[in-house]
Amino acid sequence: MNFRSESADVVLPPQSPGQKLSRGFLDSIAPSVFIFTAAQAGISQADKKYPAFRQGAAGYGRYYWHDFADQASQKLLVESFLPIVFHDDNRYYRLGRGSFVHRAGYSLSRLIVTRDDRGQNTINLPEILGTGAAAGISSAYYPQQYRNWTETGQRWLINAAFDGGVMVVREFWPEFSHTMFRIRR
Repeated sequence: MNFRSESADVVLPPQSPGQKLSRGFLDSIAPSVFIFTAAQAGISQADKKYPAFRQGAAGYGRYYWHDFADQASQKLLVESFLPIVFHDDNRYYRLGRGSFVHRAGYSLSRLIVTRDDRGQNTINLPEILGTGAAAGISSAYYPQQYRNWTETGQRWLINAAFDGGVMVVREFWPEFSHTMFRIRR
């Protein structure tokens, strides 16, 4: 498993719109999404992030479905719809060489820079606009008191920060998984 990353040294053929749609859809319903959403909902409920959701099982359900809807809309926008519109490649290309700091910096730069369908570097509009649009869309289903610029901006920044973390994991996943596999032997 390479945590779905490609080598930065290769130029792959462009994905079809169907492949981009498939990737975003599958990433929005992957088993790990349900586990992550369950943990995130539990943490948010414990912190009483949205007091209007209340506590108990019904409150947890509210946290869960809001977090799941946030994740799904973001993944579909960032990985599917906007890469189709802007003709961008939605795959992560790992650098795979250099110091930890250099590689971590490279992976975080992918929040702003991506490859287009021709393999050229371009501004990552799907990430920038998609995380913002997903945060804006979420205002339609959050209670009124959470539909403001501050809450929406916080959701945008949290989504972008999470994506940056995922990109760092993708950069180092092959080495991490190899080390873990070797330890288990």
